[in-house]
Amino acid sequence: MPSTLVPMGKNTLLTPIYSTSALYTAIDLRAMFSGYIAAKQLQNANEPQYINVSTDSPLHSALDDKKDHVPEHCKRDDAFKRLQRNMQAWHSISGAVRYARTSFLVPYHMRLNEVHRKGSLSQVSVVAKMRQGKRPVTLLTNFEPYGLDAQLLADELRPLCAGSTSGKPPLSLPKLSLYVLVNPLPGKNAGKEVMVQGKQISNVVSVLLGRGLAKKWIETEDLTEKK
Repeated sequence: MPSTLVPMGKNTLLTPIYSTSALYTAIDLRAMFSGYIAAKQLQNANEPQYINVSTDSPLHSALDDKKDHVPEHCKRDDAFKRLQRNMQAWHSISGAVRYARTSFLVPYHMRLNEVHRKGSLSQVSVVAKMRQGKRPVTLLTNFEPYGLDAQLLADELRPLCAGSTSGKPPLSLPKLSLYVLVNPLPGKNAGKEVMVQGKQISNVVSVLLGRGLAKKWIETEDLTEKK
């Protein structure tokens, strides 16, 4: 599963400074931004925390979002934030997937290659809620962008959660000792939902962590106690 998740930006405004076809991490972008300021001697002589924006046309254009006026002198951090806002958000995912129910990495040729996609990366959602007003279930969604397969997740969760639940599924669902169902979400390309019987947030998170996902990319919420 992903071992690195890096927010990236594609520059469209600062052509003389950066390539319009390249992707930059926030760290790389700050280093190049600082290097440009130093090369052009844009640091204010009297107040070092400020840079002289008005004296450099490419930089002024890059910071101009057509909404807020770009000041003649701008704090370095504020200028960097403006530059980031004017860049297109991308994200990168790379790493190695794992076999379900094992801790062995798959062969090298089957590993998840690094992929770049437009937009910010959303967290995997793990939500416990009451279904049909009586029975708790745990819903897992938005895992596809991380290269996770719904059925493999369901197969791994079923034995793990079996000892944690003694309830019965709703009448409309199969009468199993424990149900873990994969359902399509409404809407085109909306992905799938893995539904697990009972409050299984900790077990679901454990499976996600075991597949290489960092905690910061997992959003959990328990709605079973809310009215």
